[in-house]
Parts: sequence; C-alpha cells; structure tokens
Amino acid sequence: MTEQEQKGEEDLKTWKEHHYHDPSEPQQQQKSADIQQKGAQPSGDKPPVEGTFKVSRAEAVEEVDKEKKVEQKKKSHRHREKKPAPPKKTKEELRAKKYKHYDYEEDDDPIEDKKIMETMAEFEKDAENMDEIFSLSLKLKYSKLQLNSASSTVEPLLCTLKTKSLANKTRMPLDLICVLDVSGSMVGEKIELLKQTLNYLLVTLEETDRLSIVEFSTNARRLTPLLRVNKQNNGVFKEAINSLKANGGTDITSGMEIAGCILEKRRYRNPVTSIFLLSDGLDEEGQDGTEEVLENMDPQEHFTVYSFGYGQDHDPKMMNAIAKMKDGNFYFIEKYDTVDECFVDAIGALISVVGEDISLNVQAVQSDIFPTNAITFGFGGKELWKTTEGIYSTHESQISSGRSRNYVLELTIPKCDLTLKDDVKQIALAKATVTVKQPRTGKIWSNEIEVKAKVYNEEDDMVQDEPDKDVLVNLYRYRFAELLVASMELAVGGNYEAGRKLLENFKEELVGSPVRSEPMVEGLLQDLDKALTEMVPEVFESSGKHRMVQQSESHKKEKSNPFSKNSKNIYSNDVQRAMVNAASKNKK
Repeated sequence: MTEQEQKGEEDLKTWKEHHYHDPSEPQQQQKSADIQQKGAQPSGDKPPVEGTFKVSRAEAVEEVDKEKKVEQKKKSHRHREKKPAPPKKTKEELRAKKYKHYDYEEDDDPIEDKKIMETMAEFEKDAENMDEIFSLSLKLKYSKLQLNSASSTVEPLLCTLKTKSLANKTRMPLDLICVLDVSGSMVGEKIELLKQTLNYLLVTLEETDRLSIVEFSTNARRLTPLLRVNKQNNGVFKEAINSLKANGGTDITSGMEIAGCILEKRRYRNPVTSIFLLSDGLDEEGQDGTEEVLENMDPQEHFTVYSFGYGQDHDPKMMNAIAKMKDGNFYFIEKYDTVDECFVDAIGALISVVGEDISLNVQAVQSDIFPTNAITFGFGGKELWKTTEGIYSTHESQISSGRSRNYVLELTIPKCDLTLKDDVKQIALAKATVTVKQPRTGKIWSNEIEVKAKVYNEEDDMVQDEPDKDVLVNLYRYRFAELLVASMELAVGGNYEAGRKLLENFKEELVGSPVRSEPMVEGLLQDLDKALTEMVPEVFESSGKHRMVQQSESHKKEKSNPFSKNSKNIYSNDVQRAMVNAASKNKK
C-alpha cells in the first residue's frame, strides 16, 4: 500500500468514526425506521447498504481538519501565560492625560490686590458672628400628638436652613467660565444677542471678578484665560466676543472639558466659582460626557454649573441634568433677548454666597415610648437624599444670603399602648445637624437641634392646633414639582388628558387648602394654570415641556426663575432681583 493509499484509509477511518452510524445500534435503528415511515431516503447519494453517511468524504475530512485546528488553538490558549491586568489609573493621572494638550499653565490673573483684600476684610467682619448669619429649624405639621394603640402614624417634618440678608454689606468675588455654543444653528439673531449679553456682563462684573470665555461647536477653544474684569483686560474680552461666529456641530463635552482644565490649572482662586453653559442644540453624548468630566475633577474644587437652554431646539432634560450635577440652575431662554436677565439672575446668586460645602443630616430620635420611631421618606428622593442606618443626609454646594432651603421628610411614629405620666409628655421625635463652610475664611459653622411634641394619652381629650403653615406650604411645593414631572411624562407618551387630570385634581386640592391665601400657594396656582394651557401637543412640544422642566426644578430646589412671578419673588434674594431689574431697564 502506497503512502497516499495509507493516508486515504486513515482519512476514511476518521470519517467513519465521526459520520457513520451502525444501523444495528438502537438509536440508528429508530432513525432508519422513522425515515422509512415518512417515505424519505436517508442522507447520502445512494440508499444505505451498511450504514448511513451524513456528509461526503471530502466534507468530512475538511471538518476533521477544522476540529484539529480548534483543539490546537484551545491547547495553546490553555498553556499561554496570562498577563496581569494593567493597574487602574488614578483620577490625577486621568486628568493629566486629558489636559496634556491644553497649554493653560499659570496664565490666570492674580487676585491678591488691595481692593480684593478690602472686600474680603469687610465680609469677614460681617461674618464674625456666624450665628447671626445662619439658623437651623425643625418642626412638625402639628405640635401635639395623641398615642395610637391600633396603628402607626405618619407626620410631615420640615427642616429649614436660613441665611440672613447681607445684600448691602458684601459682594463675593467670582471666578466665572462661560462655555458658549457657537454651532451653525446659532447663526443670526442668536449669536448677536449672545454677544450683547457678554458685553453687558463686562459692565455688570467688577474688578474683583475673573472671567474666561470658551466656545464650542464641533470642537472647543478657549478664547480668553481667567482674567480680571478691569479696564486693562477690557480690550481682550471685546476682541474675543466679537470673534464669535456660528459654524459646525454641537459637542458640549469638549467645551466642559476645557472649562474643567481652566479651573484645575488656575494658580489663584476667588471664593466663589461657577461654569455657565449655554447651548441651543441637541447633543446625545453631552450629558454622559459632562458627567465623566465632572467626576474626574479634583474633589477639592468647589463650584456650580448653571445651564441655559437657548430657544426651543435644545434638550431641556439634558440641560437640566447637567445643572443638577453641580447644584446649579437650569434656565429656559424662550425669548432670545432675555438671556442677559437669566445670566445676571445666576450671577446675583453667586456673588451673594455666604456658605458652601453644606452637609445636613436628619434622623429620628428613639425613646422608651417610641423605640422604632423612624424617618421613612424624604421628598426629593434619591436625587436629594442618601440614607445610612436611618440617617437622611444631603449636600449643597452653596447658599446665598437672604435665602432659605426647606427640606420635607416623613416621620413614622409607631403605635403605642402605654399610658404616659404628666412629666414625660414632651418627647423628642427627630433631630438635625448641619455644617456650613464660609467662603474664603474656611471657618465652619455647625448646629444641632431637635424637635419635640406634646404627646397625649389615647384616652385624653386633646384639642388639635392648626397645622403649621410652613410645613404645609413646602409639602405642597414638593408635591407640585413631582406632579409636573409626572404630567410631563404622560404628555411625552401622548396621554395629554391624563396629564391634565393630574394637574386639575391637585389644583382642586390647593383651592380647598387651609393655606390657600399664602403667597407660595397663590404662585403654585398660577403655575398650575400655565401648565394646564401647555398640555396640548403643539404648545407642549414647542415650549411647554421646556418651561415645565424649568419650573419643576425651580420648585423642587427653590431656584429662581426671573420670568415666573412666583419663583422670582420667593426663590431669589434682594441682589438677584435688583440685578434682573437693572438688566430689564437697560433695554428700554
């Protein structure tokens, strides 16, 4: 037998092993019977004599070769030495790699001059007694409670951090980076009005402030370093503003990346820092990209992000989400010529900042009477609260003078079949702790308070007090914000009628409320009427959803909106209102 014939016999043997079945085997007998019953021929070109062949000889040899190669590959992988995974890069290394192509080292203007030091000395003098600037309160809807042996009860709880108005005494120096969309859709009136607004900013900001301008379209570019807003730099800013031209696509992330680099590479720091992001378009990757930029920044950098949605073509949910990442505010600029009012409203809040890096903790107080007393819900949800072992914690980047932050939670008081003595009827139910850092000085103000209620036995006669107006008003505020979001989601799904029904039912409840005449509730009713008119397809798509996103966030976070009478009067301070009024008069 020749070598070729021998190889052929080996191939045939291998082929049979893989593809030949003995008809005497039970499995093959059944298969052959099934085939004959159906009147079909077994596989192959000819009826089987000794057995059944599923494929041709050539095909079988080719398949065997393939299987050998696969097995060899598996063996080589099994014996291959695994390389250790590369170590994860630190955030500092990631930042260094990200910013390596930006030559922004040490070109920001110094701030340590006589005028700034005088301004800060005045602020520090005013802020010597921090107890006069900050206050913390905690109260229940009712000051009296009656024991209930049948079931637990749920009571609303209001925690308020308030600041004194220092409008006429201090002005906090500001570092501001304006990140501006100059894509092709900004051509014409939009870009010209934006230039006018930036020129108005040069008049509004003071020599103690520093400004940097960044433009982005398909790519991003820094037009000015972080420079003092003074006569010496006025020409640099004017040249940068006049150079703005609309062209290209929309890449928000590239602009925010440069803004982050400017902040981290600055040599000097004013007490308050913020980024203003303005865009009129859509960017599917803008939210995720911005989040990555902000997450990789130095955690020691304290700043806010304010977003401005220009016109009706932007994505309000994305712009609002970006502002929320850094405790800023989202402004819907429906009319192009109102962008300056929005800018100065935000600046007014920033230059009147009196506290930053605010941490607040609220928790129930357990006792022999109420051993399982617990806070079970915080309005604002996971977006606002973190919970650890029954403690509800939240953080705010900044708080301005003449403002208050009101937080509403629910306290679940367990059932109790005890009989109390007269000397134990004042019972602590919850407590709150807060820390606030002063800008510039770094001094920490802290406070701890608790709320007590007068508790009556189940059989006692108790005349209940009127509900606390502040608790009720803020409870309605949060509920309205949540209902706006819910009605928007229904409208997006095409169910406008269901969205309207939600708002109409809530309006009916507010009209019959014991706090109907309170300014906040009056404002909520006005906003409800406006939202109801916008719950029709053509209005909702063009401007309604944009305004509803802004209003829901405004009420939830108590952020001002200069074009809502309610929001302007309740959520802004004296500085903001004065600056917005001045901007409006400047046009007349």
